[in-house]
Amino acid sequence: MGQDVMPPEKKVPYRQKRKITDDEWQRIRIPTRREELETKIKAIERQIAHIDRRVQKIRSPVFAAYIRCSHEDSKESGLGEAAQLTLCRRWAEFVRHEHPELPKDVKIYQEQDAVSAYKKDLRHRPAGRRLYLDLRNGDHVVFAYLDRAFRSTTDCLHTLRRFKRRGVTVHFANLRIDMNTPTGELVITIMAACAQMDSAIKSERIKAALRELRRLGRASNKSPPMGYRHTGRPGDGNRMVVPDLEQRAIMGEIVRVRDTYGWTWENVAHYIEKWRSIREKRRVLHLGEKGYWGGERCSRAYKKELAIREGAKKAADKKDF
Repeated sequence: MGQDVMPPEKKVPYRQKRKITDDEWQRIRIPTRREELETKIKAIERQIAHIDRRVQKIRSPVFAAYIRCSHEDSKESGLGEAAQLTLCRRWAEFVRHEHPELPKDVKIYQEQDAVSAYKKDLRHRPAGRRLYLDLRNGDHVVFAYLDRAFRSTTDCLHTLRRFKRRGVTVHFANLRIDMNTPTGELVITIMAACAQMDSAIKSERIKAALRELRRLGRASNKSPPMGYRHTGRPGDGNRMVVPDLEQRAIMGEIVRVRDTYGWTWENVAHYIEKWRSIREKRRVLHLGEKGYWGGERCSRAYKKELAIREGAKKAADKKDF
């Protein structure tokens, strides 16, 4: 009693002893574990289907609509949240002619903040997760456009299969196709792949533009990187990024004392604050006060200064070559 009990070590089967390492055995077990997880997922889905059938007897079907904007600017455009909502409600009226049991009100699942479907799957977004968990057998869900819901082929097919197993009917207001036919599945797969490719192309184009701005020394975002500052006023098209000599001096001193004495980042932060107070002729600040360089910031400054020096060295070597 009173002694820490260590967890038992994982044993490799007797037939494999002295033949493979524990890490190799774990890698061999990956396919088997994947099958076990798939079996558990199917069992959970059967339980959910059973619960759905019981819930279906309690509540009436729901007609849901999902609304999303990927950027703040797109909210004000013609394809913003209001336009999507109008399109979804019109489609709901059209569907009710074939399904009179559906309610007149449309339950809205709207992302409050701009969120990217290229970076986050539907079930990983706040409103998308609620939609994914709430829908039951007999429910209907409508999306204004396919790319408002999915920007990933894998996410699209995975989600649609899950909805189909639950008995959820999916509609895309801009696509007048039957999702339950092989042709409909083919069209959706192709369009999801096109949406994913479109997002990937946009991402590459933005990255290339940012690289070019950095190469020209132009401002590429609102905040300059550590060790640099902006010239001009915000919104100026000729705004440049230039070295901040004061910050670079602080960063250089951080590198010197860290490499010379090997102090902890907290001790480095205390020293840097005293060094700055003497240099700037002011009182010594304390942890938590505005303008104090804490240990974490000193660590980032150290890494950034080394990266700047390494980049300058490579540029000089390339120029000499």
